Amino acid sequence: MGIITAVRGLASFDGVSHLPRAVMAALKPLDFHIHLSQKNEPLDAPPGVRFYADALDRLREHRSRRKDLPNEFWRDEINGARYCAIAEKNGQIAGVLWIYPYPAKRPFLVLAPGDSEISAAYVLPEFRGCSLYRPLGFFLRRWWLDSHGGRIFAVAASNSPITLNILPRNGYRHVATLRRNSLFGPRFHTAQVLPRHDLSQTALRTADSPL
Repeated sequence: MGIITAVRGLASFDGVSHLPRAVMAALKPLDFHIHLSQKNEPLDAPPGVRFYADALDRLREHRSRRKDLPNEFWRDEINGARYCAIAEKNGQIAGVLWIYPYPAKRPFLVLAPGDSEISAAYVLPEFRGCSLYRPLGFFLRRWWLDSHGGRIFAVAASNSPITLNILPRNGYRHVATLRRNSLFGPRFHTAQVLPRHDLSQTALRTADSPL
């Protein structure tokens, strides 16, 4: 996702008044922590919750009935995303999680063939505390690996402590750190990460090291 696309997305879905603050925050350097999925274990859905894979059409149906969904529910319109999983609780849209497979252009990663990135997870405020985030992530990962294979990466910023804490609990392993701001800077090439059985045998370079 390029800078122009990101700015357009913010303006379209969060309003122009939010742009100056968002741009200033995006220019602040942060550590972006790259994680690789290591496990593929299912988690049971909470009571009253159903998960749906390859759910873009179903998500669009929900959007036609509910116009106040935040931009995380519109990534197909913002940056051309094609694949998502959604959570419904008692028939209402509750959460979404997107996955971007190679050759998708990602802001922090250069994906190698067979690699994918999960991104833009969101649980609506009225459904937080219902234990949706973790099982939705496990559900999407199991569906994707069973149907497509490959490897799944995730990126968490240093100012997102909740995400940083959840990723290891969800079976992700930290493999590199990228220092830059949100809008532009170096990207990490996932091809640097060796196959899983070789991870313990190499010291991975930081993402801003020369290739």
